[in-house]
Amino acid sequence: MKRNLIFITLFAFLSVLLTVPALAQTATVKGICKDAEGNPITDAQVVWHNNDNGRTLNLKTNKKGEYFSLGIEPGKYTVTLSKDGKELDKVNNYPVSSDEKNLDFDLNRA
Repeated sequence: MKRNLIFITLFAFLSVLLTVPALAQTATVKGICKDAEGNPITDAQVVWHNNDNGRTLNLKTNKKGEYFSLGIEPGKYTVTLSKDGKELDKVNNYPVSSDEKNLDFDLNRA
């Protein structure tokens, strides 16, 4: 019984220890999407396409127009906002490093 407890404790410790470096090499992305009147764009798709490795992260906005994701790899991204199959906005070569990135879409900008 004591041997099992030691094994479980060691396994849990190693799992946490190995996870921390992996998270340190990724970023958090978030943002708010607003239409031309300043209202939140709900149920929209925010697609982060990594230009370096071709991987894509598909996110969806909530009822406040917000999106959020952990664990995105560093690199240059093309970020596209669309709703109902229509592209609303696009940002090319958006740099992501291993920290938090905030990218808002405001369709009212001049």
